[in-house]
Parts: sequence; C-alpha cells; structure tokens
Amino acid sequence: MIISATGIVVDHYGDVLLIQRDDTRTLAPPGGAAEIGELPPQTVAREVREETGLIVMAVRLVGLYYIPTRPNDYLTFLFRCIMRGGEITTSDESPRVGFFKTTPLPSPMLAIHEERIQRSLAHRGGPPYWGSDSLSPRLRLGNLLMNGIIYPWLQFRRRRAGHAPYIPPPSWQTHARVIIRDDQGRILWIRSQDGNAWELPGGTSAARETPWETAVHSVKTTTGLDTELTDLCGVYPCQERAQMTFAFAGKVEGNPSSTELAEAAFFALKHEPEDALPSHMVQAADSCKPDQETHFRLLPRAISKMD
Repeated sequence: MIISATGIVVDHYGDVLLIQRDDTRTLAPPGGAAEIGELPPQTVAREVREETGLIVMAVRLVGLYYIPTRPNDYLTFLFRCIMRGGEITTSDESPRVGFFKTTPLPSPMLAIHEERIQRSLAHRGGPPYWGSDSLSPRLRLGNLLMNGIIYPWLQFRRRRAGHAPYIPPPSWQTHARVIIRDDQGRILWIRSQDGNAWELPGGTSAARETPWETAVHSVKTTTGLDTELTDLCGVYPCQERAQMTFAFAGKVEGNPSSTELAEAAFFALKHEPEDALPSHMVQAADSCKPDQETHFRLLPRAISKMD
C-alpha cells in the first residue's frame, strides 16, 4: 500500500491552490507519497512546497481515503492547510500552479479531486471522514494507461534528460488498534497471542484491506464484540520502517465491562499492567486528551512493537 498526503490550501479570497499534474494534465490539489520516518503532516508540507513553492502547515485532518487501484493501492490523508510563506513556483511535476475559484471548480479535474476539495471546504472540525473511493470504468481504464504508457514514457524522458531515475515510494504495512471504554472510562486491554504482554484490541491489515476494516474485524475476532468506530485518535508511523498504526475510538452496544471476555480486562489510564506494550500505552493516552484532534506521533523503534 502506498501512503500519501494531499493539502487543501485556501487564500484570503477563498480561492483554492491547485496544480496541473504532469502525468494526467488535469488540475488537482498538491500532494504526494509519504517517506519513511515522516509524519503525514510533514509529508503534505514537503509535497506542497516541492510542487508549488509555498510553505504551508497542516492544521486539520479532514479525511482518509482508500483507492483500490492496481498494481498499487493508495491510502491518502487529506489536510486543510494554512500558508506560512514562499512564492508560487512551478516544477517538473506541476507545470502550472495557481489559486482558482471554487464555484465552479475549474476543469479538467477528476471527480475524486472535486469531492476532496468540497469536503475540505465544508469541514468545520470533529472526527475526520474515512472511506473508499469507488472507481468508475473510465478511471480504471485511465489507471491502466498511466501505468502501461504514461509512466514508462515519463521515465524515458527523465533518463534522456540526464535526471536521476525515479525511485518508487515505499510500500507500507498498516496496523489498527481500537480504544474501547466501559461506563467508568476504563480502557479494554487483551492478552497478546503469546501471552507475554497486554495490548489494545487490533491487528495487522491484510493485503488490500483498509485500517478501519482491520479495526472492526480484529476486535470481533479477538473479543467477540461488534464495534462502531467513532474517531481516529492517532496515527503512528514507525521511525525506521514503512509501518504505520491507526488508533481508532470505538463503541459497543451495552456496557462492555459486563461482557465476559477471556484474557481481557479493563484498566484505568496510567494504571495499566506492567507488561502493557509501551506503544499501545502512548495510543491509549492520546485517545484521552481533551483536544479531540487526531494525534500524529513518530514512534522510535525502541517502543514501536505493535504486533
């Protein structure tokens, strides 16, 4: 899975920052693939500056989109950003850059980019959206053409110009954890499969599976509980490898503390057992912070044992 970030930047006139992509020649918000050791807000700031010359800061996570394309599927963070400086500059990937009116949005523009812009403009805070894009036959055909013709041509053009060869972005492994509280505010922990530690319910995503799908089915598998996800509390890339964990808040019907769960128990924050996984303790603590924002934290390898 390729993980990327897209930035929606609006100026004081209410116009939105767009680039013309070098590959599709359509207009789109700036963005690109995440690098190892980088937080998603850092990814979007880096990509916006590379593609537009503007210095921006991500201020709010609006959405998380899964795109089931082949050969690579994509998971994209969508951020609202504010400008902090810089000057508009074009690049090889963005031969045209500028601010455009949002009513109506300019063309040509893919429907998935129109939806992202409209969602960002309407977002006023609260939990981010997460969901999958359904690709039309036209978009699927376009994806085949891109991978079969356009990208090889762009690679040939780079070599002929003496530029460094294109290095594909890393393929990420994702994990999901769910924070479930009882009526006393205590958090559900379960014994790991090897019995050596306590961990938050969750697991590793299978191929072409979204983190939110992993969260729901892994809780069902390990606890028997049906969970409704209510928020994305935190996102935790590993510092040294392409591995990222998503911590969701979840709720179950009734009082979960009255449910008999084998190898499971509820613990108050800061009263977890001594053998609770350190990275999971960080995720549990972030879920209890009063700001109700999605937290982004780079976990060092020393505490990033997740599964």
